Amino acid sequence: MSKTTSMGVGRAVCMGVACAAVVALPATADAKPKPLKQTTFKATLSGSQVTTWEYHKQKDKDNACDAGADGNGDQTLKFNAGRTFRITFTQPPKKNPDLFGTDGHPAVVIAPLYLKVNAKADRNGELNVHSEQIDHANCPGDNGGADPGYTPTPKDCGVRNGTFSTRIYFHDNSEDADLFVPIEGRSVENNALRVEGWQYEWEKADGSDSDAELRNTYENCPFELEDSYIDDAGHIYIGPGKLSEKQLFDKKHKKFVVSGDHTFKRGGGYTSGQTILAWNLRLTRVK
Repeated sequence: MSKTTSMGVGRAVCMGVACAAVVALPATADAKPKPLKQTTFKATLSGSQVTTWEYHKQKDKDNACDAGADGNGDQTLKFNAGRTFRITFTQPPKKNPDLFGTDGHPAVVIAPLYLKVNAKADRNGELNVHSEQIDHANCPGDNGGADPGYTPTPKDCGVRNGTFSTRIYFHDNSEDADLFVPIEGRSVENNALRVEGWQYEWEKADGSDSDAELRNTYENCPFELEDSYIDDAGHIYIGPGKLSEKQLFDKKHKKFVVSGDHTFKRGGGYTSGQTILAWNLRLTRVK
């Protein structure tokens, strides 16, 4: 439809004195546009995300069937591209800063486009319910005692292997951009390069199957930190690392090390904890 409209406008212009201007257009078209700034690097990527948590619940003295509980745990997620890859930055023109949908920031393209990194998660957790605090004499029904035929699910904490794809960017123009970045980091875009994970795949302990969420590969390994879906699912937070957009295109700067290092504290209810994300992107100029 847009081509038809353009043709119609062209015909209308030629119906009068303005035809001279249309005839002159080819001369303007022959002028070569100013080339965009572009630079390419060889790159490596590695990082880790460590989560620790505590759980403490006091017994409700007014509830004979209630019991207190205490627990703690940790999870270490390490990731590594395992190979060098290429990353190209292109600066949009000042007259059209949103040419690539980057709001004036350099567009980022990595090759291979869907770069997968290897990941390994190691989860450990303990949760002890103080069942001796239950007042069995005043706790009616099934809560008054354990089922004699009950067999607890064996604990299956430990290591899980996986992969995920990566996105690297200065600006994301999607509606849910930086959805999981802490509030204080959302508005920072200048000279702030981001690494994001997607298309997660975590193998179960026996390698028989895989799942997009790490938590589904465990059947009995406590992870009680509230407000922590990202960690529980085995995804990485989006954390910016400082990289000068101006120096990127200065050929005098041959190498860069971009480091993201962020601590996220949170919790709720009976839990508290934190996650420390750290990653390094090493760049060596190719052209």
